[in-house]
Amino acid sequence: MIPAEVATRPLGSPPAVGWCAGCRTDPITGLVAFPDFHAAFPSIMQSSLQAGTAIGLAIGDVDNLKTYVETANESDPLSFGHLAGNALMSRLGEVAQDWFWSYASARGLVSTFGGDEIIVAIEITERTSFMRALGSLRERLNEVLPCTVSFAATAALPAPSGSAEQLYLRAMTTLDRCLFARKSARRASGSEASFLLDVDLVDGQAREAADA
Repeated sequence: MIPAEVATRPLGSPPAVGWCAGCRTDPITGLVAFPDFHAAFPSIMQSSLQAGTAIGLAIGDVDNLKTYVETANESDPLSFGHLAGNALMSRLGEVAQDWFWSYASARGLVSTFGGDEIIVAIEITERTSFMRALGSLRERLNEVLPCTVSFAATAALPAPSGSAEQLYLRAMTTLDRCLFARKSARRASGSEASFLLDVDLVDGQAREAADA
């Protein structure tokens, strides 16, 4: 948890503590703008891991957003383009910010990623607690949004080898591929249930998180 003296929520600032100082705010979600995260985080990740601190990482993706937006545009005469999707992502950002200030560790952030995804990056002491906290975020999002949200998450452990860029890209590509491979398998099975995957960065295997 964020210590009380650190957890003060800065008015008008995106959800970030100790990382990405001066980062821009995404205008739709209120989260850290992805270009700033993408530029700054590789070196942040490397420094934290080399200092012996594990990092919890997660990518969350809105389920069936395209279908939702198309349906909204067909049924609402005042809806057009991505208005419905933007409204959904704005609400998602609000929920993610509330969650962050309740569950984050001493340093962390929540960033946008693409049009319907978010990234969670938080220093952690224990993997299971991180997965449980993400499960709470997923449950809350599924309660308040018109679409569900699915997550793939992992814990990047201390003392890694390789460059900052290599560490970052390996973690993010593994998460992203596991997330969308499970989404593809879910569609093939006819299921629409959201999920939380616990991904092993070493072998790239993913399983349903125990506390999902």
